[in-house]
Amino acid sequence: MKVILVEDEPEVGKIILAFLKKWEMDGAWASGPEQALAHLEEFGADLLITDLVMPEMSGIEMVRRIRSEEKHRHMPVLMISGQAKKEHILEASEAGVSGFVAKPFQPADLKKKIATTLRGRRQQQVNYYIKRLADERATLYSSVTGPLIVFGEAAKTAEDLRRPEARPLIDYLSFALEAIDQANTRPMAN
Repeated sequence: MKVILVEDEPEVGKIILAFLKKWEMDGAWASGPEQALAHLEEFGADLLITDLVMPEMSGIEMVRRIRSEEKHRHMPVLMISGQAKKEHILEASEAGVSGFVAKPFQPADLKKKIATTLRGRRQQQVNYYIKRLADERATLYSSVTGPLIVFGEAAKTAEDLRRPEARPLIDYLSFALEAIDQANTRPMAN
C-alpha cells in the first residue's frame, strides 16, 4: 500500500514513516501540500495522511483540491493535528477527510485509525459503484424495465447488489469500474 505523508515537521514525519514501514506500507514524505499534490499526480497513492496546520496551505484546503478531482475523489485521507477542536474536525469532515487523529497519539492508535479509514472509504467506493451499476445502466432498448443482468446475476435495484452473496461480484465490478475511470482520465499516448 502506497501512503503519502504530508507533515511540515521533519522529526514527526520520520517517526510516522518508520511506523508505516514497520506496518509494511510504502510511505513517501512530503514537507508541504504542493509537494504532496505533485507526488500524488505523478505516482498516485492508496492513502494520504496529512497534518492540518502547515505554512503554505492548510491540510483542509489541500483535501478540498484533491476532492475536486474525480480520480482522487474516493482516496482515503487521514488528518493528524495537535489542534483537534470540534470545529476543526467538523470542517475536515465536510472537506472530505476520512478520519482524524489528534496529536500526540500512540502508534497503535494511528494503525487502528488507518485500518478504520481504509475500511470506511472502501465501503463508500463500493456504494458508489453499486449506484453507478444500478442507476447508469443503458440498454439498446430504453424501454426495458427488467432486471439488470451482471455476469448472470439478476438485480432489479441497488439493494439487490448490496446482498452479502453479491459481495464478490461487486468487489470485482467496482475494481473494473475504477480501472476504467482511471484509464479514461489519463491522457492518450500519440
